Amino acid sequence: MKVFGREYTKRELLAYVGNVSQIAGVTRKRLAEGNGDGIRFLEVKNGSGMEFSVMESRCMDISSMTYRGIPLNFLSKNGLVYPLRYLPESSEDTLKHLCGGLFYTCGTQNVGYDCVDQGERQVCHGRIKAMSATNVSATARWVGDDYRICLYGEMRETSLFGENISLRRQIQVSMGKPVINIVDELENEGFEERPLMYMYHLNLGFPFADREMKIYVEPSEKSCRDAWARPYMEEYGKVDGPEAPGREICMMHRFLEKKTVKTLAFNERLGFGFYIRQDTNVMPFLHEWKTNIAGAYAVGLEPANCHCEGRVQERNYGTLRTLKPFETLRVEIGLGITEEV
Repeated sequence: MKVFGREYTKRELLAYVGNVSQIAGVTRKRLAEGNGDGIRFLEVKNGSGMEFSVMESRCMDISSMTYRGIPLNFLSKNGLVYPLRYLPESSEDTLKHLCGGLFYTCGTQNVGYDCVDQGERQVCHGRIKAMSATNVSATARWVGDDYRICLYGEMRETSLFGENISLRRQIQVSMGKPVINIVDELENEGFEERPLMYMYHLNLGFPFADREMKIYVEPSEKSCRDAWARPYMEEYGKVDGPEAPGREICMMHRFLEKKTVKTLAFNERLGFGFYIRQDTNVMPFLHEWKTNIAGAYAVGLEPANCHCEGRVQERNYGTLRTLKPFETLRVEIGLGITEEV
């Protein structure tokens, strides 16, 4: 394995460190003030220069990430908010409580605008992001010369007479590799077929997101949520600096080939990039969200199995995915750092 630029075996590395947690491992922490008071974290470092925090209290989502001390993620002016103290319903209200973070999970019953679909009220971007994990585990152990860190947690989105969706999430990293593998299993544990809308709302922020960042997307069919923003579709790979008032642009890439695709955001000044791998058999869409609004500056790259306009519109498009009773869908994505375009 390669740790901080040099190859080591387990035996060689342990000659240098008395306790491997000096360079890699998991630390449990809890926020003790502000609107996020009580949020539980699993903080991970793995000897690659990459460090990140996973929120047990918010769907095992990743709140922050750094590489060689440089922050990658966006954090909104709302900061971290403990989820079950308040669950906003309307899209406007969501903006007053949205945290950002490296990513938050959208779904399972809705992605996009709040709406009423077949008599069911759906909140903006769904409820799963506000669910706390149970059966949480964190392991760090040697497997031969590979030191592996694995986090696990289970979330549920339920209603007394409605949905009963289970999300089982596993997050894996190995020492020396700036790569995160996320495996989600979504199971309908109810007795009726249920809609399934699912998206990883990945949010890149300053200093990684800046004018020097370029976005590379594999061939796709492109569209734009708002008609006025269509001229910007040709500039999907460009990132502007912040402006006042600035603008919010929402684009969508639909991958027509069924394969694993890689999307890359590369900052030429910093000399490294952040990439996402997704299987288009399961997640055929990538939403690109760019806001150069001063004070709300972010770039979103969001793998999804759906559009981002709410369940009513998804049904109108004829693309609403469902899960039959006790059907399970496996979703796997990879997140990583690269120093090559």
